Amino acid sequence: MSEWLDRLEVGDLVILSHHVNQYKIIKIERFTKTQIVLEGISAKFRRSDGYQVGAHGWYSCNIIEAKPEMVAEIKGKQMRKAIIKKIKDFNFSKCGTDHLERILKSMEVNNESSIY
Repeated sequence: MSEWLDRLEVGDLVILSHHVNQYKIIKIERFTKTQIVLEGISAKFRRSDGYQVGAHGWYSCNIIEAKPEMVAEIKGKQMRKAIIKKIKDFNFSKCGTDHLERILKSMEVNNESSIY
């Protein structure tokens, strides 16, 4: 397990794995003799196994290798989440009826019937 940890360098990407299947791509900021420090977070991780220093149980995090397919999957999920938020926050009352009908038509998924 630690082979990939031994190859890490400052600036490499790793995946921060949270306690409930949440993942975040983060860059390595620096190393100490026994720990890995990531950019933008205060938690530190053991160089020996990638687990968070001083954390136990449910709230502990660890870092995992940033394989290209996993990075692509995480970025895709992040983009989808951002798009959904932008649509959710959009003020549709400023749109004309024709525009709203086109939006509604494009939103029909799996042959769901329209509101008419």
